[in-house]
Amino acid sequence: MRGFAVDEVADGAGLAFALERLRDAGTRPDVLIADFGAPAGDELDALLPWAAERVPTIVMTGYGDGGTGTRAYARGASAVMEKPFTLRELVAQIHDLLPASARARDLVQ
Repeated sequence: MRGFAVDEVADGAGLAFALERLRDAGTRPDVLIADFGAPAGDELDALLPWAAERVPTIVMTGYGDGGTGTRAYARGASAVMEKPFTLRELVAQIHDLLPASARARDLVQ
């Protein structure tokens, strides 16, 4: 995505690994975006440590039954976006959740 540094992983295990790698490096993401291709279950558990550290998290879902969204919020998600949505809506949600420090960095660059 233009204007954002993005790291992509294929699944919940990859997410957990990538997040642990960030933690080991002493860094943290400004915003996490998780898009699970099936009704999310245990994959959402990878979000728990980051929710405790107040890292804003967006969970995207194509399952409008409410179950994935409910589980995501229970694990600390900041927002749940049901598909379909536009790229503009996603970018707006990211900007809404970006910490003030990250927004200031974007303005300087």
